[in-house]
Amino acid sequence: MRYEQCEKDEMFVGNTSDGERRLNWLASQGLKTARIGHVALCIDGKPLPRPYVPIFIKKRERDRHHAIMMQATFGNNWRSNG
Repeated sequence: MRYEQCEKDEMFVGNTSDGERRLNWLASQGLKTARIGHVALCIDGKPLPRPYVPIFIKKRERDRHHAIMMQATFGNNWRSNG
């Protein structure tokens, strides 16, 4: 599914109910291009209720976003094999 709100050089990275706080956290982790969209959509393309909003980033920051989310999920040593 393609978000109409997503610019050509952007990618959708998820919905959040924590809009500005999530954006500020991503910025504090070094992500510079994250922005909030207007209407979050479910997997079937139907609008989600507020407070859910979509987050988009520039494609050039995809790897940085991935590293941020992996570290947040699995800790500082997420790249190690065990």
